[in-house]
Amino acid sequence: MNNSQRKRVLALARAKLPHLALVMHSIDEQVSIIDTRTLRQKKTASDAELEVLLKHSHKWRVFTSVFLEVNGDYVVKTDDHEVGESYKQEELVEYLKGHHKEQLEKERSDCVVGFGWVALPVSRDLSVEQINSLYEKVSGL
Repeated sequence: MNNSQRKRVLALARAKLPHLALVMHSIDEQVSIIDTRTLRQKKTASDAELEVLLKHSHKWRVFTSVFLEVNGDYVVKTDDHEVGESYKQEELVEYLKGHHKEQLEKERSDCVVGFGWVALPVSRDLSVEQINSLYEKVSGL
């Protein structure tokens, strides 16, 4: 692939970024790439998509959640983080570990049934329903 073709392929991959989310649920702790428009998990991604999403730095918008069972009811408590610095995906995971630890420490441990996060490489708002739909998609619940 020549340089011009590579630039075009990377530009197409960057154009998809506003519609992608990285989602992790503690059921399997795997990070999934989800298209937020269709709620479809991307089973395969092009090399360009993976490069743009995972190897480039982004100012992520992150929603961290704790899943609780309180008096027989399932409750999701979600914090919204507008990450001020640019991070690559692997650096973001380290950033999230600290936030989850703090968030989990605020809750009664006997009520916690899980945790998760949704990371958007291009900042935008998501409703509680959209966030929960993403968790449901990756967890199968």
